[in-house]
Amino acid sequence: MMDEKIKICTIDFDYDDVKLLINQGFDVHNGSAGNTLKFESIYSSERCILDYSFPPNLHEFQVLIVNMINTEQKFFFRHEHEFDKINSNGVVKWIVQAPENIFDPRPIAFHYFHNKILEFGKKPSLLIVFADKYYEADYFPVIIKHGGERRGEKIKQSNYSFWEFSLKEPKTGTKSTVVTTNPKLKSLLEDFTKLTYYQTFHLKTVIDREKSISIQDPRFHNILEDSTGDIISYSYIFNELVLFVFPYFENIGEFTKRFMTEVAPEILPNLFTVLSTFSWLDDKKYWLPGHGELIEQKSQEITRHEQELKRIDKEIEANKNTYNFLHDLITETDEELVDAVLYILRWLGFDNARKMDEVSTSGVFEEDIQLSADEKILVIEVKGIRGTSKDSECSQIDKIKHRRMKQLKSFDVYGLYIVNHQRTQPSLNRQNPPFTDHQIQDALNTERGLMTTWSLYQLYWDIEAGIFTKEEARIKFFDFGLVDFRSKLETIGKVIRKFNEVTIGVELSGTEIKVGDEVLTEEDGFMAKYQVLSIHQNNVSVPSACEGETGIQLDKPMKKNVILYKKPQYVSRD
Repeated sequence: MMDEKIKICTIDFDYDDVKLLINQGFDVHNGSAGNTLKFESIYSSERCILDYSFPPNLHEFQVLIVNMINTEQKFFFRHEHEFDKINSNGVVKWIVQAPENIFDPRPIAFHYFHNKILEFGKKPSLLIVFADKYYEADYFPVIIKHGGERRGEKIKQSNYSFWEFSLKEPKTGTKSTVVTTNPKLKSLLEDFTKLTYYQTFHLKTVIDREKSISIQDPRFHNILEDSTGDIISYSYIFNELVLFVFPYFENIGEFTKRFMTEVAPEILPNLFTVLSTFSWLDDKKYWLPGHGELIEQKSQEITRHEQELKRIDKEIEANKNTYNFLHDLITETDEELVDAVLYILRWLGFDNARKMDEVSTSGVFEEDIQLSADEKILVIEVKGIRGTSKDSECSQIDKIKHRRMKQLKSFDVYGLYIVNHQRTQPSLNRQNPPFTDHQIQDALNTERGLMTTWSLYQLYWDIEAGIFTKEEARIKFFDFGLVDFRSKLETIGKVIRKFNEVTIGVELSGTEIKVGDEVLTEEDGFMAKYQVLSIHQNNVSVPSACEGETGIQLDKPMKKNVILYKKPQYVSRD
């Protein structure tokens, strides 16, 4: 432990990562450049205040560590952006104009941080930056005083406005080569290969006056390069301040801890006097009794741990191979997609589902998959596309359905079009459902179904969670129009408050709920199931309720601001 603690200011670090530094004896203050605000809807404009948190006494710190990769978002609530009082100089709010629905405060917050860092760097100090890609943002201030308000001029700032950097161009990748010649830093970086870089940097140069040529600035040290030789990590000496720029490491907390305890004391011994004074005690000649045995025990444990990790990696790979059909459902096209749909159909219990190109020799365009259930025939066309479906693509299955009806001399032939739409995008970011009102109505009129592979993916998890049964799911495949396995869910109401972890307040919307019922919520595309243990209205326990604000005790915790649903009863089409 250190007698006189080194003061570190971290910006936008997770608590667990800060704790790693505190446990090493550092005095750590965690600040923030603010979280991105997300607006549900803006009709005209909104005004927000900056929520950055920088220590006023930054000049007293020896180390500043900035994590530029802050993906945290929070929703905008107007009451959180009001000032308690307005002083004589006035206050500033920032205008967000429709149709914008995101406000990123970090570039303007970092701009205000710049002068503090100038003061910080006037003495021996260390600045460590985990770099994001360069970007700029426009800000529109409004200055509010007791006598009124006025709009200020537009301000353009970048997320790198807090210091001077040797910026080149944004570039994203995960492969790097260690080029530093410092042995301890090299060893550390070789232990942390899981990284992502977002920005490249120029090599700083100076003029050799004797030779009149440009040479590398001796204050600049290249640390990491990408596969094309672009610089993605470097250090630079600014008079008293030493800057280190790194990419983002998967285990940023552990990397920072080891850099501060193993590398920084050697590079900056004046800053780390207490840490480095007795470093010679680490030499084997000065080990304490039993230390060598413990080091050997640690080495054996590391070996055992690495072997266990390799075993788990093999299990992960085997698990991927077993369930890869789920990823194929939402990423693939052509034969791979047809195979994935066929797999889940058989998993659902359609044992006779088959690929028609394996059994047909007619040469005529056939359906991709055919199955039968309860004397009904279902013909299925499967398509994976980058966009959404044209009318002709949605209706192609209708021609095949009528040809089958004529061949089989039966009216019990059903058609279904299954599409993996916008397949290169994350499924939650896609247009769901991807069909127009006209396409859905046309499918209803011609008695055929429209379905997405995303809904099949969700169905798998819903069945695994006990939301639906395979039998209930099979019935839905013969529906007309948009086939959505969750479309018949009955809305109970919205959770408007939480009394404790398992007791919620719900504004019921007319659907009856009883003690013992199972209720459902949808969070990030997936359903969760809960059981109702008790119901209260006006502080009185009741067996059921359907209107008004109601207290409900559940069997496990539930989030606030979600919608409660009840499961429908599926009825087979005659």
